[in-house]
Amino acid sequence: LRRALKDTHENVRVAAVREIASTADPRILPDLVEALHDQSPAVREQAAAALARLGSRSALPALLQGLKNKDEDEWVRLRIAQAVAGLGDADAIPVLFDLARTADAKVTRLEAIGTLAGLARLTVPPPSDPDSPEGRVFLQKLDRFWSAEGKRPRFDERTRTYRP
Repeated sequence: LRRALKDTHENVRVAAVREIASTADPRILPDLVEALHDQSPAVREQAAAALARLGSRSALPALLQGLKNKDEDEWVRLRIAQAVAGLGDADAIPVLFDLARTADAKVTRLEAIGTLAGLARLTVPPPSDPDSPEGRVFLQKLDRFWSAEGKRPRFDERTRTYRP
């Protein structure tokens, strides 16, 4: 499988990342971190999602580096932000808000809003249209949660969510 990560075909590398990640073996962490630098956005997206599923905080430095790349594909950036936030680092929250407000693809904006809502443990489902009046109100509600009294929400390791 490790050899497949270097294959010339993007689909083979994507499948290799998925298969390697499915082993949940912590020894694969360096392979997934390296895949974050693949030329293919699809491979980078899978690597970020896999690192999120593994839940190893040792991947945070590489993920945080990826989070700084504002030129990254928005879907990859979303997956990296989800991984970072899910590992307990609130530095991903402004990126998620940026994607929720400005991503080109509506599906990316919806996913970012849904991620912010899930991390905040909101019981109200996110809107189906981020551009609707309900979508804008929902985003304002999320903004209030994440900026409550200027305090940063605390990460709850057990639930992998944040609390004010």
